Amino acid sequence: MELQAFKQQLRELAQLEETEDLMVSSYHSLERPVSETLRAFQARRRTVIKGVDEGRREVVEQALDAVEEYLQERLNPASRSVAVFSRQGKVPFFLALEFQAPLTDAVVVDDVPNIYGLVELKDVYHRYLVMVCQEDQVSVAEVNLGAVTWQMWSERPELRSRVGREWTRRHYQRHLKGRTDKFLKECIGVLEQRMYEGGYKHLVLSGTPKVLGMVRQALPKHLEEILIEQVGCQSGSHETDNVVESTLEIFIEQERVESRATVDRVLNELRRSGLAAVGSDAARRAFQLGQVDMLVIDRRIPGSEREELARLATAAGAEIETIERDERLWRLGGVAVLLRFHLPNAALVRA
Repeated sequence: MELQAFKQQLRELAQLEETEDLMVSSYHSLERPVSETLRAFQARRRTVIKGVDEGRREVVEQALDAVEEYLQERLNPASRSVAVFSRQGKVPFFLALEFQAPLTDAVVVDDVPNIYGLVELKDVYHRYLVMVCQEDQVSVAEVNLGAVTWQMWSERPELRSRVGREWTRRHYQRHLKGRTDKFLKECIGVLEQRMYEGGYKHLVLSGTPKVLGMVRQALPKHLEEILIEQVGCQSGSHETDNVVESTLEIFIEQERVESRATVDRVLNELRRSGLAAVGSDAARRAFQLGQVDMLVIDRRIPGSEREELARLATAAGAEIETIERDERLWRLGGVAVLLRFHLPNAALVRA
């Protein structure tokens, strides 16, 4: 799934109006047989329905039926997870989103969609470009939410047939180097174009050590600055899916580094009485005034509060940084907002 389309669907879920009928939000890992996924869903279904008032139970059962039918008959076998949102009654709604990144099993019945699982997935498995560099070919791949959504292969023209017939070996080597430099320059040009068009901010290089060294020398400064890491691989092992699998962990670790840097930024702003506020109440007020640039939230925050803040941020088009575990933020209440401008009369906590 393309990230832009996903962000739009996420925003629509966040802005979906309540009705008298309840919404079912159902998250499922698909890294097991479908029969096991169905059994896990049915067990959770029996539990959640007990908490629904009798007068609303029939419509919720219908919404749960729609989820179960999707899991039984409409799943893409290649997907690793799925999130299904289902409401029946006067204003029916149904949306299923499948991903190549993992989700944790959950079934929730509430007035509005439960979207935090999607918010966290978007933050952790954001997007980046991978450039796979081999002796004879280069691939540039876009990774969105754990899946390759676009790739370009470019193969270097073969010249060996001309050795001994038209050229000396020295002539061939000089010409080969020139062709290699030109080939890499063209591939880096494609990389730059995709970076610019897609607004990508992270790059991973993979390939054999010799070729990686040549690519690093040829990278312009602005691409070198967004390079996360380079990953060595053996000549010939250029399957993009395998490379993506090996680079996902690198990207996730980079996300953890950036999360810590975001908390640093919050603390710096607080020390200067700057553009930050902490605590859920201050965050809500900032959202009401339309001043939030980014919500920073610890994943340990209780579910209902986490959901409310995630919806507010998504509906407002603010960035969201989910923090796996940072005791500095936790001591401040686990929630902070970075602001576009100062809150009037806001009580800012000083670090």
